[in-house]
Amino acid sequence: MGLPVRIGMIDHSAESSSTTLYFPAPVDGDLSPIIEPTTGAYDVVKVPFIALTDLNLTRTVASMVIDTSVGELPSDKKAQRELKLQITYVDNVTTRKYRLEIPGPSEAVIPEGTDVVPLTNPALALFKTAFQAQCVSPVGNPVTVIGARVVGRNR
Repeated sequence: MGLPVRIGMIDHSAESSSTTLYFPAPVDGDLSPIIEPTTGAYDVVKVPFIALTDLNLTRTVASMVIDTSVGELPSDKKAQRELKLQITYVDNVTTRKYRLEIPGPSEAVIPEGTDVVPLTNPALALFKTAFQAQCVSPVGNPVTVIGARVVGRNR
């Protein structure tokens, strides 16, 4: 079973949102491979994750709080949780598809003229590499990102 880790965020209008990622279950309850500062799986994924959203992080929780940020409102008025980057991934063992949504996508990942974000987008490609190397499906298997698109209210 994958360990769910919820990343809390806040948008420009002070509305909360979150995204849940799954990491390999800890061995003997040892969370250090996931939460070790800088080198833990969470921090490895967090760096490219931040580049995908204009929202500010607030608090990340696994079975304990593993990261806390100031939670100040983003200065960008377009940093709204209603617009999301939806990433589709597949469990490499069961072939079941899953989605995760990152609210308030950064302008760097919003394409012109389409909602489909190419997997070669630089910010998305960095996240994809870290996500596939560090995260698992909800049932604990390796995953592969297969697509991304911008979803939400009309832009």
